[in-house]
Amino acid sequence: MMNRSTVACLALILLVFLSECSPAKTEDSAPSSVGRKLLTIVDLILAKHIDPPVRQQMILAGVKVLRPSDQGQAKHISKLTTDDEIIQYLDGLFIAFEEAERSEQESNFMRGVFKVLPGGGSVTTAKVAEVEEQLAANRYVGLGIAVSMTNSEFSILSVVPGGAADKSGIQEKDRIVEIDGVPTAGKTPDKLIGELRGEEGSSVTLTISRYSEVPRKIVVQRRVTFIATIKGRDKGGKTSYLMENQPNMGYIKILRLAPSTAHEIKTVEMELREQQIQGLILHLQQATGQVHDVALLADLFLEQGTIAKVRRLENAESFIAQPGTIFGNIPIVVVIDSPTAASSMFALALQENGRANVFGSLGELFVNGSTVLPGGDHITFATGLLETPHLQLSGVKLPVYSSAFGSPYNNDLNSAITTMKQLIRSNQAASTQLP
Repeated sequence: MMNRSTVACLALILLVFLSECSPAKTEDSAPSSVGRKLLTIVDLILAKHIDPPVRQQMILAGVKVLRPSDQGQAKHISKLTTDDEIIQYLDGLFIAFEEAERSEQESNFMRGVFKVLPGGGSVTTAKVAEVEEQLAANRYVGLGIAVSMTNSEFSILSVVPGGAADKSGIQEKDRIVEIDGVPTAGKTPDKLIGELRGEEGSSVTLTISRYSEVPRKIVVQRRVTFIATIKGRDKGGKTSYLMENQPNMGYIKILRLAPSTAHEIKTVEMELREQQIQGLILHLQQATGQVHDVALLADLFLEQGTIAKVRRLENAESFIAQPGTIFGNIPIVVVIDSPTAASSMFALALQENGRANVFGSLGELFVNGSTVLPGGDHITFATGLLETPHLQLSGVKLPVYSSAFGSPYNNDLNSAITTMKQLIRSNQAASTQLP
């Protein structure tokens, strides 16, 4: 856990909800006032969200954040019937704020709207959206570091192995004193991260302080960095994909579901086959991803069957597993830690096709889409719902548990290991009975 004064400023930004892989669409109209701008966004949500609240409910939720003590808002807003009346009302609210405050208060208004929006939502800058798209495609362009701020000092929180910073000799816990000769003292986290980002091939000069050494300048060239989407356990400086103290049990932690994840797991399968594992635990920890990438990975583990169906306002798309699978008849247990829609889609696909036992709980089963707003910001919210053959609910969180031995478990890796031991013993007993 970070100290109270520590603000995590990740240069590697991950998506929270399952996302569409289609490019963001741009809205052309340019609102001329704050009220018109906010109403345009609310109407955009109404038009494209899979299950939106009514217009007045969203406006009321946003206004409540701006004026939490005003008890007469609901009655007043319910009487606003035309666009002009709503715009005039919202413009009147923002007149009370100084010019410098208005951008922050617009964000606060949207925060209120997202609270009542099924599946939530977010508005990000064009730069942040670009990084998110790079990460989703596993083509992150940058230095390959995460930065934290403690007591107004910026330190390297982590370094991506093989990334630009790593190859330049930058290490965890190094302090960034200057960027291109300008001191970092007094900068906001957003300002600093913006200065660290840049185009592929461009360079930045970091003045690094390491412990008691004299600060030194390091020139780092921004480049495409491959960020592994899976990991095993650290064993003496090497990565092991065997469960600790369980030499017959494989263990793969899935951090993200990206285009490269299937290939990464195929590579690990060869290693685990050589080690003659008898069971595999897949641990999804806050794993995010795009619909088609999740379907591709689930298909890798399935010989046949329906992976999922995505229902949108205008259509529905089904994902069907194709012949060919990895890990053959080796039993699989999936553990969901901090559920997301991506991990839910993957786990449900394996569970409902009888390929795996699942421990944990489902995330909200929304599929997010992104739209570019006037000015370049990106708004993301639920434009679709996940459905499986036996589950057709509107984004409801449900418990998921293994029924192989008749007892529900919580999200507990130890319980998953216990179940895997039972599955392995069952397989061994069945094999000894064969003629």
